[in-house]
Amino acid sequence: MLFLILGLIGSGFSANLASVFMIILGAVLLAVELFITPGFGVLGITGIVFLALGFALLPSAVPPGFAPPPGYAAQFRIFAIGLGLGLGLFTGIVLYKIIQAKRRKPTIFELYGKVGRALDELKAGQVGFVLVEGEYWRAVSEEDIPKGAEVVVIGKKDSVLVVKKHVSSGSS
Repeated sequence: MLFLILGLIGSGFSANLASVFMIILGAVLLAVELFITPGFGVLGITGIVFLALGFALLPSAVPPGFAPPPGYAAQFRIFAIGLGLGLGLFTGIVLYKIIQAKRRKPTIFELYGKVGRALDELKAGQVGFVLVEGEYWRAVSEEDIPKGAEVVVIGKKDSVLVVKKHVSSGSS
């Protein structure tokens, strides 16, 4: 089909009509791919090719007075290179930070032995909230702990900290 249209253009058929036909055919093929045969197969790729060639073959006559100034291409090239380098640098920094965050050791292991404060009254075996290292955590205890009492982290079950009442070193 593509070669037939290109052959018609070569035989003197109007490029305007051929390019419009290619754009319409490409849009129809993409619509069929999207709504009737899901996936990204032959129809979708062919539709994209027809759209690209149709737009590329559209004749573009620039009316007098609307042509870009002579130095425009050089300025645009500098702008495009600068924009590309800036976006590339930004993407590199973001990827570096993502990799750095994935390699970081989970913070839960650093909480063992840390002292916090019970925000709720923790009944034995029931989940409540504690404040440890400035972060709110769900916690469970084997003993009753009153609200506001100091607790120490002794373990973890799933995403819940296991705590016990903190015995300060000054009392026995």
